[in-house]
Amino acid sequence: MLNSEINELKARNSEAKVYFMSNCGWSIDSPSLEFTNFISKVNDPMITDCLKMILKDPQCISMDVSAIRMGQNNTQKLKLILKQYMNQELIDRINDHLYESKIVSKNMPLTYKGPFRVFVVHDYSDKIGNILYTVFYDPYHLVFVNDKFKDSYSKKKGYFSGTEMISIYDKYHSGVSTELIKEFDGLVRHRQ
Repeated sequence: MLNSEINELKARNSEAKVYFMSNCGWSIDSPSLEFTNFISKVNDPMITDCLKMILKDPQCISMDVSAIRMGQNNTQKLKLILKQYMNQELIDRINDHLYESKIVSKNMPLTYKGPFRVFVVHDYSDKIGNILYTVFYDPYHLVFVNDKFKDSYSKKKGYFSGTEMISIYDKYHSGVSTELIKEFDGLVRHRQ
């Protein structure tokens, strides 16, 4: 049974220390999952702004997070995407510790939440406190797609046809400070 205190991370919990798994900037394109997190080599203003915000202030990832319950029916796609970033043993261990963070471009109207998401694992260390490990980026909100946006993947692919795509790592993520690169060891800790 999990200690309930570990899941007390709230939607606005900016004190959590943010780290980046070494492979979290890798991009994948999976037509079968209708998911991509490759970005245009030519700047997309909103995506560019969100990624620059993350590089400038990684703590922005901890500002607006919500828990994901991996037992839900709509998490099958997420589980398959997670396999691109971590092994099954780690996926099993993070079951109640996975969160989705909204990154909102400062160039967007206040009422617009934007599609950019970051998936993170929450952990706790007696020395550091709350920790968020960045697992992967979802710049187009293609993991959990609203019914009215079911064709979002094909629209993105059509929009980008003829445009050279690039990995988030190659364009931005290689700029993350090396002291913030930390592997999640799968040992989800509890407060004692």
